Amino acid sequence: MFSLRPLIAVLLSGIVITAQASCDEQPQVGTVDLYPSSPLLPENVLRLYLYFPREMGTDITASDIVLLDDAGTELDGVFLPTRYGLWTPDRRRLTVLLDPGRVKSGLKASHTLGKALEAGRNYLLRVPGALADKHGCPLGSDVEFRFKATGADISKPAPETWRVSKPRVGTRDAVIVDLGSPHDHVSMAYRIRIHDASGIPIAGEIRLSENEHIWHFAPTINWSDSGYEIAIDNRFEDLAGNRPSGVFDRNIDEPATDSVDTISFRPIDPRKESLEQTGARQEIGRVPDDAIVRAGDFTGSIVLPGTTASVRIGGYVQADMGFDFDSLGFSDALNLRTIPLDGTTADDEQVFRSHARYSRLNIDVRDQTPIGQFRTFIEFDFFGSGSTFTNNYTPVLRHAAAGIGNLYFGQYWSQFTDLAAFPEGTSSPLGQPIVRNPGVRWRSDLGDSWRVAFGIEDPAGDLSGDSALLASDSFPNLTGYGQLQRPWGHVRLALLGLKLESTDDSVYTGGAHLSGRVNFSFGGGRDNLAFSVQAGSGFAHYYATLANSGLEGLVADDGSVESTDVLAGYLAYQHWWSNEWRSTVKVSSLDLDGPSGSELAALQSGRSYGANIFWTPVNNVTFGLEYIYAESEVISSQQGSGSRLSGVARFDF
Repeated sequence: MFSLRPLIAVLLSGIVITAQASCDEQPQVGTVDLYPSSPLLPENVLRLYLYFPREMGTDITASDIVLLDDAGTELDGVFLPTRYGLWTPDRRRLTVLLDPGRVKSGLKASHTLGKALEAGRNYLLRVPGALADKHGCPLGSDVEFRFKATGADISKPAPETWRVSKPRVGTRDAVIVDLGSPHDHVSMAYRIRIHDASGIPIAGEIRLSENEHIWHFAPTINWSDSGYEIAIDNRFEDLAGNRPSGVFDRNIDEPATDSVDTISFRPIDPRKESLEQTGARQEIGRVPDDAIVRAGDFTGSIVLPGTTASVRIGGYVQADMGFDFDSLGFSDALNLRTIPLDGTTADDEQVFRSHARYSRLNIDVRDQTPIGQFRTFIEFDFFGSGSTFTNNYTPVLRHAAAGIGNLYFGQYWSQFTDLAAFPEGTSSPLGQPIVRNPGVRWRSDLGDSWRVAFGIEDPAGDLSGDSALLASDSFPNLTGYGQLQRPWGHVRLALLGLKLESTDDSVYTGGAHLSGRVNFSFGGGRDNLAFSVQAGSGFAHYYATLANSGLEGLVADDGSVESTDVLAGYLAYQHWWSNEWRSTVKVSSLDLDGPSGSELAALQSGRSYGANIFWTPVNNVTFGLEYIYAESEVISSQQGSGSRLSGVARFDF
């Protein structure tokens, strides 16, 4: 007898397979988010909002969400049961309403069932992974949120106490309102608006931060110097459903009160700054703004009282120790000129050294102006000469730079130096150009990937030869670079032009510097290779240990000028063992070729090799240990070498 069962089974299995394939094809992006996002919620919180990564099924309601107390007990009857879920039209946001009968005091449900949440207890909200989207495809795995209940919030929002950080005239900077505590994020998004002096709403973008107690509004047009109003709708609510007109948990016969529903402000005009504009208002019952330390516009900064500028005091304390198994000559850095040659007195000398001269102190001030960012930066280390007291060193200026917009002035890293390609270590490789030069620089970003820069810098070079024939520098060094910045790293090509001169002659020369850092996907995505190659002539002083040495070139007896050729570079590979531990292996070379027939013709070439391990157990604290081997050779084939084990402890602030 013919049976339909096998055919039906095949058809059903095909449907199941097709449905499974359809679910597998759904993009598994995003996750479920919970608002309020604060880990602390008042015990009378009224609403929870769940945001889903895709459109969900029509049969999901608040009853499908699980709430557990700190004993692991599932709580029933906490959420208000509804026949249909309280969904937004796109079915991506589900509003979970806590039963008002258990939130408000004095009601039967509150007496018989108790409060929905109890202050001091911890809770876990679970969104089951079995919940399906509109295609019938489950979320996959459970999503859990933990929070702690605090005391009931029975005070109404008070806009008159909110703190407003005013933007600057002529900018699209955000006006920032600190509400003092987390509020309902939907109310913050839809119940606060800004009007101009004519009462016309201002278009812009709203952003919330700090667990929904900071409100940011950035306009689509520049702020004018007229007055504005922040308008708060009377339906605005905090987490407990309290409104400016009255609290949610009040007697039904108790009337709602009038509320302050506007806050006036005027953007700051830097050209007409006054005590009133900077927010230093003396109000009864309120502390003046200038008496309060406020967070600045960049990490670790505070706002300078009475101004719109932000300042950060930073630096670090660094202790260095090193032991030379065979002396490397110069105790603080690798120096090609001081590596003792074989057979000399210092060749086998063992040296131990400890100091804290690398410690630094800096002050960074920034502000926004109609023509771009204003910034000043000054930094000192302690490489000055020692006094008659033991280990007493004077501060030395490292950086003193200022800029506005794309233009920068003062002493800072030369544009021939690529700071982002420096390898980590206790000492710099021989072939790493390090120089801080005073000058004027201009730089600009071209789209998201390219940056170009040009500048003039102090020449600061030195020539060897008859001092009577040496001349003062009459032409600045010209520098510039182009840099490509991509997710995989960066590559930079820098160019340097300079003039070497005597009383009777001059030559124009320079160099090129190709450098960068390439990031790799392995090693947790943090392994990288740094590289640098420099070639040219006349710029030996761009290597810190060769400065003020007369190595740029020679003034011959006839007054002619010849420059010293330079070829240098390094490779450094860094591997991250974990989030706290990493190591770098590096090799470097530096070759100087002076004018033939002169003392500079006997200049050395050198190689250095290093391997280290660094550990950052907590933020701002780093310990490192590095082994360095370096060798040198002069034109007469004499050689020298040495090795060092050095350690460092750095505490940033």
